[in-house]
Order: sequence, then structure tokens, then C-alpha cells
Amino acid sequence: MLDSDYDNVPWETESNVDSQGEQNTHFTQVKMSPEIGSPVEHPQPEQIRNSSEVRRISSSNYDSHQSSYLPSGKGESSNTKKSPSIPINPHSLNVLIEMSEPRKEGEGSSNPYISYLITTTKENMDTNVVTKFKRRRRYRDFVWLHENMVSNYLSVAVPPLPGKHRLGTNNENMLIEYFSGDRFGPDLERFVTRVALHPVLKHSPYFQTFTEAKDWSSQYEERPKKESSVLEGISDTLLNTFAKVKGKDETFQQMVESIARVEENVIRALKVVNKVLKNQNDLEKLYKDLSLGWNDLASIETGLAPILISTSNTINSNSSALQELSDRIERHFAGELEEHLAYCQVFKGLLKTRDGKQIEYEELCEYYKVTDAEMNRLVNYQSASGVSLVTNFIKGKVRDLRGIDPSISRQVRISSLKKRCTELGEAIESSKSELDRFNDDVKVEFEYFNGIKENDLKRCLMILSDTYIEYFEKSNQLWGQLLPELDNLKIDT
Repeated sequence: MLDSDYDNVPWETESNVDSQGEQNTHFTQVKMSPEIGSPVEHPQPEQIRNSSEVRRISSSNYDSHQSSYLPSGKGESSNTKKSPSIPINPHSLNVLIEMSEPRKEGEGSSNPYISYLITTTKENMDTNVVTKFKRRRRYRDFVWLHENMVSNYLSVAVPPLPGKHRLGTNNENMLIEYFSGDRFGPDLERFVTRVALHPVLKHSPYFQTFTEAKDWSSQYEERPKKESSVLEGISDTLLNTFAKVKGKDETFQQMVESIARVEENVIRALKVVNKVLKNQNDLEKLYKDLSLGWNDLASIETGLAPILISTSNTINSNSSALQELSDRIERHFAGELEEHLAYCQVFKGLLKTRDGKQIEYEELCEYYKVTDAEMNRLVNYQSASGVSLVTNFIKGKVRDLRGIDPSISRQVRISSLKKRCTELGEAIESSKSELDRFNDDVKVEFEYFNGIKENDLKRCLMILSDTYIEYFEKSNQLWGQLLPELDNLKIDT
């Protein structure tokens, strides 16, 4: 459960950033369940009928396939978990997220933190009604959103949450960037944007609470989870580690290979980007040294001092622009590539979970086969073979020592095996149904994942292009301002 630091956050913003929103047709369908407790208020809306005024996050990359995503139920097994109300059309809502106005909270305390103003614009595509909400959130609230989605949407690859940047650093520049929102805000904004792009997660009641709740109190904090035993956790780990899927599905094998190729190429791109950044940093230092050289030369060549100083200043300014270019590439381009690698790991984890369910089904089938064969052997008075021969021999000697009638023991064993076969048959049917549902969800989720991946890569390349264009424009402007001075320079011959 999240601690009491929530009480320190001024969740309700000032009047100039208070929200306008209304209850639209979608949220009446997915109203938060009583076990969560919805804090969402629906004040009178400021409706924007002209939908063209809103910049949309398009979901055109996704198809309209309907999935049976099942969030986990409280205190229920994974085979019996129920789904909340999912809208008929998951693409009927466009969501735009913007983060701004980072503000330092807890000034003077031992735990200062940053809160961000999150502006959420939601457009109902069926009614063309647009609602806007403005709420302040801090990192812990992002954790609450992420953990609830991960624990309640087991068949969804929930985008990874960026790690928290600690404030206890000796780098003063990094502190300034952190408190200005430049160091961490873009990472969180990209996380929420990925959630807003996901056709299922953007309809989640947790996302609704995160973007719309006006007052944040302890009742919305994470409740204690049901703890599983240590032996149960060890058994699950051993099962997933040593057991292998017998009937491999080519569809999921292709997914694994596709993600592996993406990871390989992204890692290669990151290595190249790091080399480029290193070369640019080296070049930036050389520019600074060259600037100092021209400045020193001005003290010797007094007749050319003005133009030499101007040249030194131009080179120094160009060096600063190059440093800014490297910082932006590292923070936005390289950082987003690393986040994409983490997202690939999340989906690989989802595929491992699917494999675990198939292994569970195959093990149940194998156990049923062995149990049924043993029952048929007893019914038909057949002798055991192999390991069963030794086991039954030992069991027979034990029964003789206890004075148990073999015929009575045989009937009891047949009755017990029949009951076990019935139970195994029901478990197999339930496991098969769960496996088929999970397979369908993973197939649809892979399409969603690819759509978000394409959006991420497009944004990465746009940022890289804009960053270099801005650098070259600034560099061109700096050297262009120096040219008139060089043209007016008079040299005595």
C-alpha cells in the first residue's frame, strides 16, 4: 500500500486549471466496480463540438477485433477471473495526454518531489463530444496506475513504467533539469501516451481514475495483495523453468522471433547512437579548445582582436549548441529506444505466461492419461508394467501386512481413480478454455503492441530529425552572423 505521503499533494488544482468534463456514454458502461470505489466526479462540461480542433491520437493502426481480456479477480484463481465491462467498440475513444507545469512539492522537507499537471482530452468518436480534465499527479500515482493495470489485466502487455530518478545527486545541472521537468517528465508522458494508445487500457477504470479523479485519498491507494505461499512460488518457478511446451504453436513462435529481431536492431541502433554521442561530445570539447585558442590569439594580434573574439564566441556558441544536441538525443531518442526494449521484454513475459498456461494444460492431459490407464488396468484385471509394476508390488505387500482384502482395496482404488478422472476432466476443460481465451488475447495484443511500436518509432525518428534540423539552423545562423564582420574586415597590404 502506498504510504501517507499522498496527503501532502495538493490534488485539486487552482481555479485556472480546474477541469471541465462530463459523463459520456462510454464511462457509464465501464464505471469502476465497487471493490475499487470510483472517485470520478462529473461536473458540468465544456463541450467542444468541433472535433477537428482536437489533435487526435489515432487508433487506425489497430483493427476492430474484439478481445476477451480478463482482469484478475480479488482472491480468485487465474482460471476463474472475470472481466469488467469492456466497451463494445474499444476504438470509440480518442485520448490525448499532455504533461506540463512541473512543480516542486515538499520544499524544505526530507522527501521533495515533483508533481505534474496532466491535461487529458477525451473525444468520444460516436458522439463527437470532447471532454478535458486537468489534474496534478506525482510519480507515486503513476506507480499506482501501472501496478493496478499489471495485476488486473493479465493478458495485456502493460507498457513499462520508467524508473524513478532519485533527487539525491551531486550533479546540480541534473537537479535543475529534474525540477524543471526536463529530466523525467518526457519519460512519464511517453508512458501515459502508450497507455492512452492501447484500445483496452484506455478504457480501464484505473486509467479513468488517474486522469479524472479530483480528490485523491487513501481509499484509492493499492490494497494489500493476497500473498501466495513460498512453496507455491517456487513450484511455479520450477514449472516454468524446466517444463517445456510440447505442442508448439507456430503463431507464437513467430511472435518470439519477431520481437527478437526488433530487440536486435534496436540494440544495434543504440550502440551506434552511443558512438555518435561520444564523437559529438569529443567534437564539442575540441570546439571549446579551439574557441580558447582564438581568444588567446586576440591578445597577441591586437589589430585583429575584434574579429578574433567574434570568431571565438561563434565557435563557443556552436559548441554549446552541439552539447544541447547531444543532450536531447540522449534524453529523447536514445531514452525512448531503451524504453522500447523494456516494452519488448514485457511482451516476452506475456508470451512466457501463455506458455505456462499451455504447459499446465499439457500436464493435466498427461496426468489424466496416466490416471485413466491405471483405472482401466484395474477394471480389466491387467497386471502393471515398468515402474508401476514395482510400485504396485510394494503397495500389495503393505496391504498384506495391514490385513486388507485385495478385492476391497481394488474397488476402493477404482472408485478413487474414477473420481480423480472426473475432476481432471473438469480441470482440463477449464484449462483448455482459459488457454484458448489467453491465446486469442495474446494474438490481438500483438497487433496492439505493433501499432504502439510503430507510433514509438515514428515519434523517435521525428524527434531525431527535428533535433538535427534545429541544430543546423542554429549553427547556420551563428556562422551567418559572423560573415558580415569578415566581409568588412580590412587588411593592410
